[in-house]
Amino acid sequence: MKFAAFVATQLAAVAGTPDAHEAPATAAAEGPHGGALPWVRRCLAKAPPETAVDACVGRWGNLCQTVPEHITTVGISACISTELDAWETLRAEVFAKLELAAQRYDREGIPEGAPSVRSSLAASRTTWEAHHDTQCT
Repeated sequence: MKFAAFVATQLAAVAGTPDAHEAPATAAAEGPHGGALPWVRRCLAKAPPETAVDACVGRWGNLCQTVPEHITTVGISACISTELDAWETLRAEVFAKLELAAQRYDREGIPEGAPSVRSSLAASRTTWEAHHDTQCT
């Protein structure tokens, strides 16, 4: 399996399957500190792969904010923070799977003299973390 195809497969695998178009009260009923991850997984599973992230980013936080007890500064912050935590969890899950696949690919499928997939993945992660640290904190 090509490495790029594996990446797409792993994102789909962490997504889950049920309906992503729940009513706001249902989406937030699991609470501002637990409902985001399963909801985002379902949203990703339901959306077309090429637009899944764009279709799902911010949706749970926005739905969460429509519940009356979350229409406060503290509630809105909790909704946004909880969704961010969900995305960070998904990123970590996908990266862990990519790391294992890169190790296996380097061991079994890399042509002699070709750069290590694991090294490329590590460099990519370092670049992402630097971007994240400067843009997202």
